Amino acid sequence: MNLEAFNSPISSEEDENPDFNEKAEYGEVEFQIGQQFTTLEQFKQALKDYFVFEDKELQYLKNEPKRLRAKCIKTLYGEHNCGRNPSSSMVTRAWVTSKLVKRMLTQQLMTPKEALEHMKHDYNVHVNYKMITRALKAVREQTVGKEREQYGKLHDYMNEIHRSNLGSIGMIDVIPQPEGRPLFNRLYISLGACKKEFKVGLQPLIGLDGCFLKGYFGGHLLSASAQDAKNHFFVIAFVVIESENTDSWRWFVNILQDDLGQVIKHGWNFMSDQQNGLANALYEVMSQVHHRNYVLHIRKNFIKNFKDKHTKGLVWKFAKSTTMKDFRNSMELFKKVNKEAYEYLNKFDPAA
Repeated sequence: MNLEAFNSPISSEEDENPDFNEKAEYGEVEFQIGQQFTTLEQFKQALKDYFVFEDKELQYLKNEPKRLRAKCIKTLYGEHNCGRNPSSSMVTRAWVTSKLVKRMLTQQLMTPKEALEHMKHDYNVHVNYKMITRALKAVREQTVGKEREQYGKLHDYMNEIHRSNLGSIGMIDVIPQPEGRPLFNRLYISLGACKKEFKVGLQPLIGLDGCFLKGYFGGHLLSASAQDAKNHFFVIAFVVIESENTDSWRWFVNILQDDLGQVIKHGWNFMSDQQNGLANALYEVMSQVHHRNYVLHIRKNFIKNFKDKHTKGLVWKFAKSTTMKDFRNSMELFKKVNKEAYEYLNKFDPAA
């Protein structure tokens, strides 16, 4: 083991008491004489990361609340060619738990097998199955607790949005409980600055989209966005809902219309993929709305059923029709080339 990290002299050009780099990744931890740590726990964590990475054993000579002394345990074997031992006694359940927290935030359903592979690939250590199972349980308790606590801060977050961004709208929908505090159900946020810019300087074309949320509590994120002349996106509004269906889209577009103004008065137009329940919700709330589908999405679904190159190419000719005459001619061509493809596309409203 190279002990220069512990015995390097203090450079006259450096601070006499440099601070430890809290952002140092695993494998990048470095020590200097006179280095300062915020807490004793931070120092212990840094030591453990360093010694696990170097595959060395650490012995605490003094381990007191305000003082810690440690040394590296070395055994001389002479010249040898043995490989690195990835099973270190420094790898404890607490250490493994600290390394799994960040991954758990984006991979909530991580299995013990996946966690073992993660530790092996990212940290080059082998962990036994019992330890990894207990570490996963501890990590889930930590991450779920943190996410649950964040829901309690939503009202403060809404107040801050209203205070710092004039014209913003923030709404929380909850489910009352016979006993105890109500449960979070849905959330709507529209930032005043983005909304103002959309009304003043952007085309009246709104894109609607949705995606899954990968946190522990799941749900969906729905959004309404627009583009300026430089193709920069403006998120006009977004909602967090339990699932994507007609009822949740209806809730969103109802509030959106109240927020932006009536469709007839302002001439809003909407474009979207074929999201579940969206078209029905739009026409229920805005009966005279102009709604279009992304051609790319239609084509992706189309080519799942119709594979031949010529038929796939005709989709763009069909989509680029600017008059009803051109549209009918394109559909007649489809009918001649592939009757099933014609029947599939004929289900769509020409205006959509």
